[in-house]
Amino acid sequence: MKNRLFRSITVALIALPLLGPIAAEAKREIITVTSRYDNAEGGQNITLPCLLDTPAGGEITAVLLVIPRGNGRINLRTKDGRILHDVNNDPFIRNTALFHERSLGLAMPDVPSDRDKGFGIAYRKTREHAADIAAVLQDLRERFPKARVYLAASGGGGVSALFAADTLGRDLNGIVLAGIDSSQVHAYDHSGVKVPVLLLHHRADGCDGSPFIEAKEIADRYGFAFVPFSGGPPDKESNPCLSRTRHGLFGLDREMVAAIAGWTAGKLPAPPAPGNEPLFLNERVVWVPLNVMGGEVRLQTTLYRPDGPGPFPLAIISHGVPYEKSLEAEIRFRQRFCLQSGEFVKRGFAVAVPMRRGYGSSTGMKNKTIVNIADFGLQDARDIQAAIDHLGREPFIDARRIVLVGQSGGGLASLAAGSLGNPHVKGIINFAGGLRRTSVAMWEQDMAQAFGIYAKTTRAPSLWFYTANDSYFSPATVSQTYETYRQNGGQARLVALPAFKRDGHGLFADFEGRALWVKEMEQFLTQIGFTAPAGSGGASQP
Repeated sequence: MKNRLFRSITVALIALPLLGPIAAEAKREIITVTSRYDNAEGGQNITLPCLLDTPAGGEITAVLLVIPRGNGRINLRTKDGRILHDVNNDPFIRNTALFHERSLGLAMPDVPSDRDKGFGIAYRKTREHAADIAAVLQDLRERFPKARVYLAASGGGGVSALFAADTLGRDLNGIVLAGIDSSQVHAYDHSGVKVPVLLLHHRADGCDGSPFIEAKEIADRYGFAFVPFSGGPPDKESNPCLSRTRHGLFGLDREMVAAIAGWTAGKLPAPPAPGNEPLFLNERVVWVPLNVMGGEVRLQTTLYRPDGPGPFPLAIISHGVPYEKSLEAEIRFRQRFCLQSGEFVKRGFAVAVPMRRGYGSSTGMKNKTIVNIADFGLQDARDIQAAIDHLGREPFIDARRIVLVGQSGGGLASLAAGSLGNPHVKGIINFAGGLRRTSVAMWEQDMAQAFGIYAKTTRAPSLWFYTANDSYFSPATVSQTYETYRQNGGQARLVALPAFKRDGHGLFADFEGRALWVKEMEQFLTQIGFTAPAGSGGASQP
């Protein structure tokens, strides 16, 4: 028999031995909420286990319904009478005791029973996910009728919160967002969100999908309350997207809780630290003009630089091309390549990441050249050259010393740009470069011919990285392309790497993949005349 929606069952109850008079009486429970009914395979209720952690020493004024980040799976379980989960470092959950001191409770649902392996970012925008959030919200309303209830999220959970807000209506008092994936949020329209929103973000957030610039633009665009954070201790994790970093407001826990508690009580505090800390890698966005058929387009370009006046050599990192329609959403975002750019900045380079025509917020039409792969790459090379011409006017950039770096379609574009004859391009680094056109017969030969055409007019040496399990370019395709490039006069060295994770095509953008190419890159930079600046530990200025 079908259960009534939103029914909840408490399956565990534990008193927490935490410090403080209120926290000592805190209750931790696992409740199970029924959300939806699935008619498939005879029908079944879709349920969500949910962690509920509340102070019991007084009136609960508000509850934060925390939406998990990542793949949504927190692995709620019991062992030896204790409730365990995998999110102890979550910015909200790690501060449970501090929230309890201010009479705030927290709830965090695990994945629904039809998504026991977790889910991706696309699911966060679905009606099913919104229904799951609504079910937990209604349960909390019934349990705490006098308390205000807010959605709270960090990372990708911010996407869930804002996409679900339209369906939650008056049942929701507001939304608290801390260190969200601001690139994802920025790419969509959230003008339909009618509840108050508090947005907290660190100025030096180094997570690739969470630029401070976009976070501030989101707050300004929709009138969200905004608290910029600065300072705090150094990151405790090497991956800047994990929780014990500036991305997770680590080390600023009391300031974070104070801001949230004050806002839920109707008072927004001043920023907890001076707001003049430089952005991550001195990041800023510039607009590169490009003349196209008598009209001007503007290329949205991320620019990083070391501290100091320079002038610095310039590395231009070029993004890839989404091959499948399912990847088209990628063109909405400003690509930043934070970790990869950081490797160049610490070696004394300024770094530019231009979004080519039709990508990110760049104007103009996306390259759809269909004649052949060589022409496709040369069209994209125009955008790279435009960035060189424009940024070369910056006083802190030495445009006589340029390195081109590209991933996938950006690798193709970088090699094409190297063929344009600019004598200031000193080297090219190609990560899984090429263009896969399976709808065209013999596209592999077309790609090899394109590289051969570029080689004839390229004077700069190049370094190539490909893996054995690249889903787009097989070792045979890479070998054919590499040999054609060299036979036509191209100076190149191929680093053929073993299989990397499920698909080595993403090596360059992967946090763990960095360890496989950094030393080879550094050796290449040294060979082409870029030596290490004092104290950097890497190669840079010639």
